[in-house]
Amino acid sequence: MRIQLCAKSLQSSKLLSLIRAVAAAVTLASVAAPCGRTQDQQSRGAPITVRDAIVMTRLGLPDSLLNTPIKEDIAQFSPNGRRFVIVLKKGNLQKNTNDYSLLLYRTLDAFRSPKPDVLLVLSSSSNRPAIQSVKWLDDNDTIAFLGERKKLLPQVYELNARTKRLKRMTAHQSPVVRYDSSADGRTLLFEADPTTAELQKAQGASGNPVLTRDIINVLFAHLGEFRPTTTQGEELYLVRNRRQETHLHVPGVVYTEFLRPSVSPSGQYAVIGVFPREIPAAWSGYRVPWLQAAIRAPREKGETALTVAEFMIVNTNTGELRPLLDAPLSWRNMGLAWAPDGKSIAVSGSFLPLTGTMDSAERAARQSRSFVVEVNPASHTFVKITDEDLTVKRWDRSSGKLVLTREDGPNKKKEIALEKIGNSWRQVASSPPERSEEARPQIILQQGINTPPKIYASRPTTAKKALLLDLNPQFSELRFGKVEAVSWEATDGHEVSGGLFFPPGYQPGQRYPLVIQTHGFFSGKFYMDGPWSSAFAARPLAAQGFIVLQVGYSTKQDEEKFENTTAEGPRQMAAYEGAIDYLDKRGLIDRDRVGIIGFSRTVYTVAYTLTHSHYRFTAATLADGITGSYCDYLLFPYLSNTPLLNGGLPFSPTLSSWLKNAPNFQLDRVRTPVRIEAYGPASVLGLWEWFSGLTLLKRPVELIYLPRASHLLTRPADRLISQQGNVDWFCFWLKHGEHGTSPQELNEFSRWKRLRTLEEKKH
Repeated sequence: MRIQLCAKSLQSSKLLSLIRAVAAAVTLASVAAPCGRTQDQQSRGAPITVRDAIVMTRLGLPDSLLNTPIKEDIAQFSPNGRRFVIVLKKGNLQKNTNDYSLLLYRTLDAFRSPKPDVLLVLSSSSNRPAIQSVKWLDDNDTIAFLGERKKLLPQVYELNARTKRLKRMTAHQSPVVRYDSSADGRTLLFEADPTTAELQKAQGASGNPVLTRDIINVLFAHLGEFRPTTTQGEELYLVRNRRQETHLHVPGVVYTEFLRPSVSPSGQYAVIGVFPREIPAAWSGYRVPWLQAAIRAPREKGETALTVAEFMIVNTNTGELRPLLDAPLSWRNMGLAWAPDGKSIAVSGSFLPLTGTMDSAERAARQSRSFVVEVNPASHTFVKITDEDLTVKRWDRSSGKLVLTREDGPNKKKEIALEKIGNSWRQVASSPPERSEEARPQIILQQGINTPPKIYASRPTTAKKALLLDLNPQFSELRFGKVEAVSWEATDGHEVSGGLFFPPGYQPGQRYPLVIQTHGFFSGKFYMDGPWSSAFAARPLAAQGFIVLQVGYSTKQDEEKFENTTAEGPRQMAAYEGAIDYLDKRGLIDRDRVGIIGFSRTVYTVAYTLTHSHYRFTAATLADGITGSYCDYLLFPYLSNTPLLNGGLPFSPTLSSWLKNAPNFQLDRVRTPVRIEAYGPASVLGLWEWFSGLTLLKRPVELIYLPRASHLLTRPADRLISQQGNVDWFCFWLKHGEHGTSPQELNEFSRWKRLRTLEEKKH
């Protein structure tokens, strides 16, 4: 039950006691549901809560991938195609774990509504997955994966799908974070965190001098945790023939979150991604603005820019590492795939070397764009496949065709097949799958903007499709509001897309409070909380009587023109302002009751909006992101975008541009109550300027600190604190002091009531 009451009217503890007594006396059948839901509306399903979002079953993919449209097969098939596995996960609030399941199916049974064979169930109490990077080996029985078991550090395991015998393949003394293996499993390459002792020594703990100006691991070392930085990345290890591991020295920083290792099928070679400590002088010849900015950014010796990366090739027989192409990577369409025989590798999103003899036209082309190429690791040569803007997806084992994807409209990708004829490549038609019942089906995740995800077996050539697994049958007991894909014109004239979440029981003509969630919407996906688990709570907010706008994207080409420039903040501010005008014109919202949530990158754009916009925002949340501030510049030197957002370095002659653009120099303009969420020591330092500054200015602000949380919140307890906290926060500020009756909610109400007093004094 929620109580809606103006804060000024709640002046006495006697009145509060009376309200509690009345609430306790009202029977469940006669209690009005939150936001005025009637008994008839209640009978059609329970209101969606944050807990429903946390405990729902999802694919066992990294959260960053769950945000994107999932078009490919979601199953891992055995090499002979006769069996496949699917990984699922769900939150367990009682144990504060994420529970992962590895399900096995027989391919022949896929269209017969089979029950899966549960091969393995593992739970993770950390921010890491319990089961990830699943890979069948060539014996068709063994499944390799990276797993976390109970209190053991993450290691590489092999599971026999027939006997269910589990075997640990690594016994490393620090967490293994990524791996890949040859097709027979006898060559294993893995990346692991430095040990705690190594980390403390390198980062200045225990009385050692600090050797870096990157503060992240200086803070994390004493916690025994590791986060890759500009100076120290993951450690690389090689295991041959299941013998002792060998530590490989990498001339760069390995940052696993972005670039994963890839071992050739034969095991003779492997490719890793690194950020070079010293950017080669020849790379200054590339005429790409983001690359030029990174090269010019000041760095100390041994530091790298976490925007400039390259692929390196590892000879697993000798342990030798060298650049794959001696050229940087483009983040736009990076991808790779080994040829089935392991003798070459196709790479997309790579620039080509500027050294050597070439004509002026070829040099100009290499300076300005990336290519798709085939690289021979033995001869150190490459063949240009295409200069089209394509992304390598896979090298088909049976047909030998290289499959790539091309953007074919907003949130749409089209597959392109290429075939090698002699030494050249040409586009060919994709081979249609076999029509026989024995042929491998597609295992797909089917979902829609208003349709919860379910897993189907599909055969496109015959239009045959069968439900394989309903991930969340409990959704039939919940009451969902409608979601509508919308687009609007920003106040500066550009077009923006997004998703509009309506309250269940929406009444036309009624104006609702609005909460804007600021980035990540794809129109073909079903969302419970939003694209991100951090701070966003779309459907739980809608269930409390809010209209929620999940902002999407403009076209990628348009966005790239404004990113990392002084126009980025104003452009996004115009998108938020245009959304308010659009929804107000439709008669959907009360524009005097608007909240906004910034997360990650959009902490900056929301901070810019709160300090530069003339539109009124009733409440805001800034969750674990950059603010484009002077503190960001000092604390996180790898964020070369901070000077770009503010027009130069924060010193003369461009200091005046900072005073005009940087949100933190405009805190006196903030008239909005702000909730700040910091995940980890580095995050709390980056956001401290806002918290301390607004506190000194006696503005309503609160800081929620989750010391061991990941950027994308993973552990159920962290998600509950963040997401439920935001539901309560916006209910209080946008709905005239509305609050719940639990001890925690009453404590929040008491705290926020004091903050409201500060707000009232400023008006």
